Amino acid sequence: MKFHKLRPVYLFPVLLFLVLYGCYSVRSTKQTENLDRTFNILFSGEILEPADRIKLESYSRDDLIRHMESWGTGRQKAAFLILEYNGLEYQDSKTTTGRNLSVNQKERDFAVEDLLLLKAKEDFHNREYEDAEQAYREYWFLNIHNSIDLPLSSLLVEIRNSVVKTDEASYWIDFLSEWKGFVASGFGGSFFLGSCYENTGDNDNALYWYEQSISRSDDWQEIRRSQWYIIRLLSREFPDRLPHYLVQTGTLRNDGGYFNDVLDEYYSTLVRYRRWQDLLQLLPAVMDAGLTESASQGYFLLQKVVDAGYLPSGSLAALSDLYHPDPRGYFALRSAPEQWPDLTAGTESARVSQTAVADQLYTVLLSAGYNEEALTRLDERREDISADTVAEFCRYLEAEGDLYELIRFAGYWFYRLPPQEGMVLLPWVFPGAERYTLSEDIVPDELILGVIRRESAFHEGISSRVGAGGLMQLMPATAAELARKHRMGEWDLMNPEDNITLGTLYLNWLLERPWTDSYVDVLAAYNGGGGNLRTWKRRYPSSDPDLFIQSIPFRETRDYVRKVIVAAASYRYLETGLPPGEWLDQFYQPF
Repeated sequence: MKFHKLRPVYLFPVLLFLVLYGCYSVRSTKQTENLDRTFNILFSGEILEPADRIKLESYSRDDLIRHMESWGTGRQKAAFLILEYNGLEYQDSKTTTGRNLSVNQKERDFAVEDLLLLKAKEDFHNREYEDAEQAYREYWFLNIHNSIDLPLSSLLVEIRNSVVKTDEASYWIDFLSEWKGFVASGFGGSFFLGSCYENTGDNDNALYWYEQSISRSDDWQEIRRSQWYIIRLLSREFPDRLPHYLVQTGTLRNDGGYFNDVLDEYYSTLVRYRRWQDLLQLLPAVMDAGLTESASQGYFLLQKVVDAGYLPSGSLAALSDLYHPDPRGYFALRSAPEQWPDLTAGTESARVSQTAVADQLYTVLLSAGYNEEALTRLDERREDISADTVAEFCRYLEAEGDLYELIRFAGYWFYRLPPQEGMVLLPWVFPGAERYTLSEDIVPDELILGVIRRESAFHEGISSRVGAGGLMQLMPATAAELARKHRMGEWDLMNPEDNITLGTLYLNWLLERPWTDSYVDVLAAYNGGGGNLRTWKRRYPSSDPDLFIQSIPFRETRDYVRKVIVAAASYRYLETGLPPGEWLDQFYQPF
């Protein structure tokens, strides 16, 4: 084999290429090392030196993306967010154009949002409904009436919310029938008209237009809204037609227990008037509609009805498969207090979507110290994340000491995550047990904590629109009377210790009244008032406390009693590590 010697004329370009390639490789390696070091600084939450910042500004977005090729998608997104938080934005042409269009659209939207519309919204916010309705009417004539343009469904819903608070519904029925754009108004117009008819008592036409609004929409949230109103109207005016409607409609989308409140309201009516057979016949249809929680609630109530002797013992034999209560809720607690909350073994734990990218993004932001930015982004986007990432956020909020924000955040994810994962958040959903010194008294500490958790979520300076204030949301007149009676001297409802002392005194006062026979009565009176409690007990007497709770006409009070008891049981579990068991009985047994 012969080897030919390279001539000098060919050797020089080869050597030049090797030298240049070597220089490029060294430069590229150095750039990579510099970028790695820079991002390590950013990811650790430290501040960049001016020289590093200037160097970073010399790179394009494409340069950075090439550098991040081996990173996960979540880490890449987090990196660009952190750069943005540091005042370094890398927009590609597509993003920049989209952003400019977004800004222009906002400017156009603001131009349309004239003073009348702003006034209407402000009046509605201030509960000046008649003024709001009048402003919406004027806005309509100026901007819509002489146009064939389709008004936004959101605008029609806004107007509807104002109109149903006034006596102007009949006016809008006449007006819409003459409006030339109504046929093309889609969901918003039909839904608006349905609610106007319902407001005037024309229930047949209301049902017709609610059904029309469903047929005119392909948005599941709009469809679900109309279905909720149909169920409410049927339960109030045409209860015999409700089971058929549920069966005919098929599975309803019940994310977040959307239909639970309207069925709880109907159950309350059935229990108040002892319409046990109606409840018995309704349950299979509720289950067919996929409303598992409401079906379980109905089954629980019927068990109580059978135990009280109002129905034969075999009445529920064919319905036993209906009972699948949410293990985090009241009815699971009442059914198995000796096991609660360890009721989630084997429950569904699959997520709705993959969380890996979002988990990586938020983990990087949190570890870099961008906690508030990460929270803001998550609140705005509601991205699915794992229980571990939720726990990281909770640990941060706990360290900050803001129990109100911690409860708000943890409570949302407690019910959004599958039960088995959500129960891990229990200590953050029910915090605060060690923050305050509770006075040793007849009322259990756990119940006081439950009242605080429900009344104010540990927001010490909160006031209600009716004037109740502080942790236990006491009315000033009630607090003043208690303070005078117990010679407290100076006191302040916004002072946590004073508020808890006065709130506990009020619970004791209720406990000593001749018209309270159990803690269920005390809680109902605390929320709904003593006069109302006496009326309810007289009109809807029941030896079973759960049937009595269900018979309370105020949904807020029914919900209040149940949730305070769940909170008390949760604090008991977190304190002892044991299920509440027989301890829970004290809330239901007569004094």
